[in-house]
Amino acid sequence: MKVFRKYRFQISCLTALTMLTLSILGMIGQFNLYLEPEIIRSPFVTSHLIMIFAVFLIGISFLYFCLKHDPRKTFIYAGFGFYLITITLIGIEFLLGFFLPSWPAIGLHAAQIHSSEFRSGDSDAAVNSWGQVDRERNIEKEAGTVRYIFVGDSFLEDIPGAQISSLVENHLQDKIQGQQIEVINLGISATAPDEYYWRLNNVGLDMSPDHCVMFYFTDNDLLAAPSLGTWGGIAAPYPRSSLLSRLGLLHINHTLTYQLRPYFRAWYGAQDLAELETGIWDQVRAISDEDLPAYLTTMLRSGNSNQAGELEDLLHQRDLTQFYSILRDPPEGRFRSSYLRLALNFAVDGGQVWPLTDIADREALTLNYILGARDICLQNDAEFKLIVIPGALAVDPAFRDFYASIADIGLFFDKFRHAGQRIAEQVRREGVAVLDLTDTLDGLAGNYLLVDGHWTREGAQIVAESMSRFLVTN
Repeated sequence: MKVFRKYRFQISCLTALTMLTLSILGMIGQFNLYLEPEIIRSPFVTSHLIMIFAVFLIGISFLYFCLKHDPRKTFIYAGFGFYLITITLIGIEFLLGFFLPSWPAIGLHAAQIHSSEFRSGDSDAAVNSWGQVDRERNIEKEAGTVRYIFVGDSFLEDIPGAQISSLVENHLQDKIQGQQIEVINLGISATAPDEYYWRLNNVGLDMSPDHCVMFYFTDNDLLAAPSLGTWGGIAAPYPRSSLLSRLGLLHINHTLTYQLRPYFRAWYGAQDLAELETGIWDQVRAISDEDLPAYLTTMLRSGNSNQAGELEDLLHQRDLTQFYSILRDPPEGRFRSSYLRLALNFAVDGGQVWPLTDIADREALTLNYILGARDICLQNDAEFKLIVIPGALAVDPAFRDFYASIADIGLFFDKFRHAGQRIAEQVRREGVAVLDLTDTLDGLAGNYLLVDGHWTREGAQIVAESMSRFLVTN
């Protein structure tokens, strides 16, 4: 207590500076959220505003004590404190720049491409300096070039030996004579429409595109909530805008929030995803048909021993020789366990569709981000288009039949597929050109990899031709 009495003025000034700095940052952060376009703006959280105001009042009370005690020293301490904070932030940002990616890579994968052989299907996949599966690109557009920006998820970067952006670029160059065509791939696995919006806003549109093309995957792009959160508008996983990113402190912002990014959560979460999938595939290949059912029960979410026993009995009762053979030697060497896990869980759930009661809210939220992307593109003199990618279960009979030997998981995706169709129709009514690839792929077997769920090389060629016709026509 003696120490406090002796230095109470200094302690009070430090407390006032800390509290006022935090409250001012909170206020500016809230204002930053208010700057977001109304169509995607999140409602203010009353409890956050009350907390900011309470911290501000505490800071004011300590400041009042300091000013009453010694006004001159108070202003000196305050000026020095803010100067020290500014210099510290600039210094930290500068040092982090030596270790973290620069823009635009920090707004894309923001990391070294992860296991290119697993993700792309080709050990020599072209990965450029931005971390994208694409050839090297320039920020500045060359004179006379017609530039397209593609934004989407793994369907833009995870097709073995047939990258969609490159195929479409070649098709467009053949169809449009006398102009240089450029299709830049800004696709990133495990991302969603809200991140597509921010990727366009803070990365793609700075590249002066003439056309922005957003890809919507019906199986998993229906938003329940924004995938890029925010710390009260102060920091947010980039490319979402925040106070720190607006101040140019991208590396500090990235250090604080990178673990919240969907890409990082998917690939570097509780366990390295590539390592996990490779481990599962190795086990599947090593275990006999007789013992494989017991291993597959480990993929049940519930961990319920009764369900595990039920699933093992069910798998033993069915002739799954061909199914197991394809799991061990999947088309084009592409193994993914996501659909397999879903089928196994559905088998013990009796094929019951899990409830999805908030479908209307999800559609509204997703639609807002798509239309918000349209708005910012038009504001930057770029045309906006939407391409809808159907899930394999909706259009590929071979894929549907493959998993039907375990369970009819198409039931699970029906609501998502119908929601995607309604969203596409609403976007059309807003005057946006929409290509639904269902019309191109429906009923054609073999265009999706049986285990993996992405397009085959042949499927990629078919959709690239369809896309290029669409883009030329529109």
